[in-house]
Amino acid sequence: MKLLPLFLVFILIPVSYASMEVVSQLENEYNLGEEISFSVKIIPDVTDNALVKLTLKCTNKEVPYYIAPIELEDGKEVVVEALPIKAFSEGLCTIRANIESLEGSSLEGVSSDEFSVSDKLEISFTVDKTDVLPGDKIKVEGSASKKGGSVGDGNVVITFGNLVDQMELKRDKFSYEFELEEDVKSGEHTLTVEVSDTHGNSDTGSSVVNVEAIPSKLDFELNKNEFKPEDILKLKVNLLDQADDAIFDDVDVKLFKKKLFTDDVVIFDKEIEANKEFEFTFDAGALPDTYILKAVFDELEKEVEVSVLEYPKIEMRVEGNIVVIKNVGNVKYNDETTIVLDKRNKTYFINKKVKLGIGDETAIDLSKEVGSGSYTVTLPEDSVGEEVVENVADEGVVGNDVDEVTKKKAPAGKEGTNVVKNVKIESEDKKGIGWITGGVIAGAGLLLSRPKFGGFLMVMIILAVIGYYNRKKIGKLIEKIRKKRENM
Repeated sequence: MKLLPLFLVFILIPVSYASMEVVSQLENEYNLGEEISFSVKIIPDVTDNALVKLTLKCTNKEVPYYIAPIELEDGKEVVVEALPIKAFSEGLCTIRANIESLEGSSLEGVSSDEFSVSDKLEISFTVDKTDVLPGDKIKVEGSASKKGGSVGDGNVVITFGNLVDQMELKRDKFSYEFELEEDVKSGEHTLTVEVSDTHGNSDTGSSVVNVEAIPSKLDFELNKNEFKPEDILKLKVNLLDQADDAIFDDVDVKLFKKKLFTDDVVIFDKEIEANKEFEFTFDAGALPDTYILKAVFDELEKEVEVSVLEYPKIEMRVEGNIVVIKNVGNVKYNDETTIVLDKRNKTYFINKKVKLGIGDETAIDLSKEVGSGSYTVTLPEDSVGEEVVENVADEGVVGNDVDEVTKKKAPAGKEGTNVVKNVKIESEDKKGIGWITGGVIAGAGLLLSRPKFGGFLMVMIILAVIGYYNRKKIGKLIEKIRKKRENM
């Protein structure tokens, strides 16, 4: 009995209020701002007053955009055409059409097929050249489009390094020309083109432009500008492009002295790698002068003056009884040198005036300068060369604590390396006083340390010798002078 009222309710409520069908042929894809036209056909099953409502539903947004009253008559077809709506949100979208009662309850509805809304434009452009030089002009031309057809007007932004410039997109097209800076960096650069319209649709494209490196500057880095023989020249030739960036290539470098009537004096002439350090050691016989250091790369040249200083220097070595002296400097040598010999707590100084041309040698025979015996020979410290002893007797020793005879490498200035012990000298004994031209003066070094006093003493000794051999004549002369004074 209780089921009868419920059955009667279902009979009284119609199964379908109306049939609805989407009439519009929608596109599969739209761009932001494009108009979407939509219409729906309604065949009502009842006669009534209602509302028609259209809603655009997208992934991120839902907007009811059309609502209007409608009179429905049973079986009479009605087509509802709404004003177009502009796509406003990217993503997947549908349009929902609903019939609602005047009180707002939904009576019937239908949805369109899904379609997409995109903010993507399509651009294409060309660059008239992609391999360029500093200062060149580059022209960019292109166009933009979208799925729905023409973009119309919009905005174009060109970016190239520090350059950012804007122009208008007119009737889907654009054209732009710009000039590269003279100091633009070499290498690959990205040229970027961005196009956008007023609805937020955009697209970006890029092209690679290669800027050639132009050698623009040569410069030197030197450890110093004045050198002695055997000094090391440390050199770097900086080869730079238009942006002061390094170019790693070979550079011709020459160190020379230009002569007017003869060939140039060339110290070296070679290719070296730019922007890397190069070392050159001057020969021991490098002549003193001012030289030109010159670097050449294509049309670029750079010169700087470099000086080799005068370097007077002798080297000595002991060979048995002989002291060999060699001019190893780069100028003629004309100076006095002193060799010291020690024997049983007595010291002898041999002073010699040395005159030698470049590379020449001379010798001092010690057996002609001092008496026989075993001596310790001390050479001037700054005259010790690579080998201070050759062919000495078995007991000859270099230095203070060396037990066997060798050819000893002796760096100048190192204590003891200029001392040769147990040098055997056999000669007629020399007694008395030697001459300034090369004789021996015995003592504790007073004459060497006080040359003025030594000269005075030498004069007094000479006068004493003369007086000794003429003492009788001098006595008679003194007696004659005494008598003359007494008679006055």
